[in-house]
Amino acid sequence: MFQITKLVVHGFRGFAGEEEFVFDTAATILFGANHVGKSSTFNAVEWCLFGDDVAGASTNIRERVGGWKVNNTNLDSIDVSARVELASGDDVFVVRRTLHQAKGHNVKQVEISLPGGTRLEGDEAEEKMVQVFGTSFRHFMTTTYLHQENVRAILTEEPRVRNDAIDRLLGLSPYKDLLGAI
Repeated sequence: MFQITKLVVHGFRGFAGEEEFVFDTAATILFGANHVGKSSTFNAVEWCLFGDDVAGASTNIRERVGGWKVNNTNLDSIDVSARVELASGDDVFVVRRTLHQAKGHNVKQVEISLPGGTRLEGDEAEEKMVQVFGTSFRHFMTTTYLHQENVRAILTEEPRVRNDAIDRLLGLSPYKDLLGAI
């Protein structure tokens, strides 16, 4: 079992500068007014751990379907980083994901530092993260994080929309779609 112990973000969505969050208790509650960084904090963890998988139609999150940006759009340049420290017993794993512009192109990088000092980058890091953490973004969304859009649908929408949200939360949507096609 992994526990997120620290998050450091820079230039990510609602954060213009660098911010550090320490999670040193069993549970953390983020609260505050609109547009102060609650969602950006959790989105940074998602992006750091799962990269481009956190955006697109497969997420079923309305705001992420078309052109969801991870960079703070109020800044002149794209210079984004997120670093997540995860602990499992005495072992500490550090994942760092960056996005910046170089020569007019977006450059994406990911690295993982393993206990004992081994550091992997790129595809090798992505493969190791899947192996070590044993989860995908889809599993993360259905077991760890109840996105506010799904919670709102369950609480306020008509039965058909409510049922679809419950299916997404339980990870049943792909199977329901497959059965519908048959």
